[in-house]
Amino acid sequence: MENKTLFCLNLESNDLTNRGQNIEEVNRLLESIKNNKSLRILNLANTNMNKNNGDAMCEMLEINKSIIEMNFENNNFTCDQNCRIIKYLIRNKNIWTKQAENEKEENDKMEKEESYMRAYLMSVESSIIEIENKESRKNLNKMVYINMWREEIKRKELNEEEIHESLEKEHEKRIKKAQMKKKKKKKK
Repeated sequence: MENKTLFCLNLESNDLTNRGQNIEEVNRLLESIKNNKSLRILNLANTNMNKNNGDAMCEMLEINKSIIEMNFENNNFTCDQNCRIIKYLIRNKNIWTKQAENEKEENDKMEKEESYMRAYLMSVESSIIEIENKESRKNLNKMVYINMWREEIKRKELNEEEIHESLEKEHEKRIKKAQMKKKKKKKK
């Protein structure tokens, strides 16, 4: 079972081997963190480990690529073991740095794409608003012209009615005059 929340483990100045009597217990500890992917910092300085533990440490670091910082000073490792441990830590640090650079590059790329997308969406929204405004103006102009035409038609209709009424009145006057002339002729 892997602990996914342990980021840093500090066992400095603990006699993990109990003065060399429990060497295999320390090896089991190292075996248990071999596949741990969350542990980044490990402090095993002054823990009374020996060459046997140094081999287990090298085996653990050969597999574990997540530990990037480790203090292992004042233990009884060979020079070769110390060099291998340092080599694995450098490899891990390079992997971590490369991964961080890739993530940053990807984040920058995504940020740029999001920025372009926001600009594009704003442009589309602006175009939609512009089209809607043109349509509104067009419809408003239509309504203005329609209202002008309606008013003009009403004026013409009123004018026609007035003309019609005046013609009717004129017609009635003529009829009355004609009737009056007939009456006058009859009287004579």
